Amino acid sequence: MDYRSIWNVIIWCHLLNHYGSHEYKCFKKELLENMIVNTRLSGTPFSTFDSEILKCTQYCKLYSLCKAVNFDRLTNQCQLMNQKPTPSNTEYDSQNILIDMENWSELLLGACKHHSCPNNSICRELPDSFMCEVIGCTAVPQNDFVNVSSFEAKALWGFNEMVQYACQSGYLPSKNPICTEKGEWSDFFCKRISLCYQVYSCNQTDEDYWLFYTTSQTLIKIYCKKGSGSFISLNYRNMATFPGYTRAEGSCEKTTLDTSAESGVRITEYQKIRLDLGTFKVFTDTRRFSNSTLTSLNYGVARDCYARGEDTCGALGKFVVDTRGTGFRFTDSLAWTTVGLSPIIINITKTMDGHVITGYCGGHCGGCVINETGSGAVLEVDLNDMRPLESAVIPFCQFLI
Repeated sequence: MDYRSIWNVIIWCHLLNHYGSHEYKCFKKELLENMIVNTRLSGTPFSTFDSEILKCTQYCKLYSLCKAVNFDRLTNQCQLMNQKPTPSNTEYDSQNILIDMENWSELLLGACKHHSCPNNSICRELPDSFMCEVIGCTAVPQNDFVNVSSFEAKALWGFNEMVQYACQSGYLPSKNPICTEKGEWSDFFCKRISLCYQVYSCNQTDEDYWLFYTTSQTLIKIYCKKGSGSFISLNYRNMATFPGYTRAEGSCEKTTLDTSAESGVRITEYQKIRLDLGTFKVFTDTRRFSNSTLTSLNYGVARDCYARGEDTCGALGKFVVDTRGTGFRFTDSLAWTTVGLSPIIINITKTMDGHVITGYCGGHCGGCVINETGSGAVLEVDLNDMRPLESAVIPFCQFLI
């Protein structure tokens, strides 16, 4: 078909309102190929503006990115689309004209006829030639672990626009990617999220997260609490006790202490324990996630005023350390030391898998605490005790704040 003959038979169409009168202009749409009335191409346009229909199509042809046009016959709104129409991506719209631009004439483009400008540019006509003016960014960065769908969310990104969720879940960008005036994305790379401060740099909430542990090349379940640090969520009862009882010498009958400072049964139960993600050392004196009946006790403490430094009647002070279901256990170097008056460790037992440690200690008044000298209370990863992936969240970094 000779499109020059088409342009000659087109009668311009607009509904104009001029001093209360209406003037109708129309064109013979049946003569134009690739034009589908009452049909709209679904999706998001990369450019929208008001225009006459021929100017709309002409403008589309200046973009290599433009594959089709949605034109609203009532409002004269022109939408430039980067998708090619197919039966699966079109829908009925009584106001719209859909034009597939693949075979549309380029006669009105002048010097830009048959241009091959990149997708992130528009062809500008010069007196004797044309130039490709960069107007944004289109390409997906070739970075490892980049989130392709985020960059493809828009066909054309404007200058200084930032892409959110630029990296795959579990990664964060070294910098927020910005579309530069060169039509390229600013330099960045995606790196593993392995620390809680990285989680909060992505504006995440307090939650159990799967963080990457480089040493064992695996994910570990960590609760991140903004302003407090990293914690392990405990699934079973972990407690420290100091029962307020004593006994007379030579007797095992317990009696209530008469000093108000030590009276009552002191029990502190821990729901989470804080650890240093660099050394995996547990802070036994952090009680941020614990509850106590009376004055709180450090993690792993067992004391009483009953044992009196001998094992004749045993001890009432008891601690329970239980890391089952956390993916961690304490190393074999974990030890207890005695404190207070006439302290004694009656017994400390540990399950075969090393997850549950129970101890009875006491004194007059005294007992045992975790030995903080040397390595202290250090955890290690137990790959055989990992929880299901759905038990925590893989952090998905929206953007760096």
